[in-house]
Amino acid sequence: ENSIACHREAISQTEMFLREESFGIDYFNIGLGLYELGRYQEAKDAYLRSRVAFKAKDEIDSLVECDYWLTEVYVALKDPVNIIHHGQRALDFFTVLGDDRKVWTLKYFLGIAHRLLNDLETASRLYDEARNLAVAMGWKEWEFLIKVDTAVADLYETNGMHEYAAEILRRVKSVQELAAKDVCDEAA
Repeated sequence: ENSIACHREAISQTEMFLREESFGIDYFNIGLGLYELGRYQEAKDAYLRSRVAFKAKDEIDSLVECDYWLTEVYVALKDPVNIIHHGQRALDFFTVLGDDRKVWTLKYFLGIAHRLLNDLETASRLYDEARNLAVAMGWKEWEFLIKVDTAVADLYETNGMHEYAAEILRRVKSVQELAAKDVCDEAA
């Protein structure tokens, strides 16, 4: 909340004294704070304002960062059309740049969009691509990988492949238990 207030004050001062739109970064940071607070609609509005400011200054890399974060906001809002709209643009940009981490994250987000649209085949392909790229690049971020595995298990469950889904979810649960601080490390 304090960070958001500071950035809003910076915007106010910029508008009052400079009369020049230089607050793309402030709206961006407000969006980050609002997202972390779970205030997704407000975060979306801040990122969209940030995006406009960056576009006006031809700061394309910053504009695409807004698209990346807007994609995550739209995932939280369960808005598949806007996930695809912003996510595909960001995916294209980060693919050209070779930013593999953002590429696999965006593929996961796009998989979520297709799952929300009930396009299970495309969702499955995107989840697989996200997971395979993350693992191939040596990224062992287990929290990301279990999100993808949980999404894949959901697809298996939806397709009536209950045993496959159960096995994936068993592994996910095992990893989550390893990370839990209150789990005893004894078999019985």
